[in-house]
Amino acid sequence: MLLRSAKLEDIDILFQIRMSVRENQASIERLAELGITPNSVREIIQLPNTAWIASINDEDVGFAIINPATGSLLGIFVHPDYQGRGTGKALLKTAEEALRARGFRQLRLNTSDNMNARAHQFYRNQGWIPIGKVENQLFRYEKQV
Repeated sequence: MLLRSAKLEDIDILFQIRMSVRENQASIERLAELGITPNSVREIIQLPNTAWIASINDEDVGFAIINPATGSLLGIFVHPDYQGRGTGKALLKTAEEALRARGFRQLRLNTSDNMNARAHQFYRNQGWIPIGKVENQLFRYEKQV
């Protein structure tokens, strides 16, 4: 597996991977309601060290993106065909390290409030602490680094 920084020309790839997931699915319209649009992603990834793409055998299979202003992990998504290979863990570690390097010691993320989603166990296994439900049918986690 290879991790690389996302570039502006990767925005379509990020959305393709995001739309491929089977859990925590969201339509383009739902993402826009949450403020996630190609323009909002462009604003973030034009900053250095804010988004990464994981590739396996030259295929882009996952990504992570952070908000460097708030110390938040905005998302980690791995194509379902490539889950269970350590891709999510590698992306999460990279994102956490980038936020810590920016001076953040308490990180946060929001994920689906569907407690049956695999993401909940994934984040708990990586040391994230469940906080509770927040707005827009989301559930918050935090982690001290």
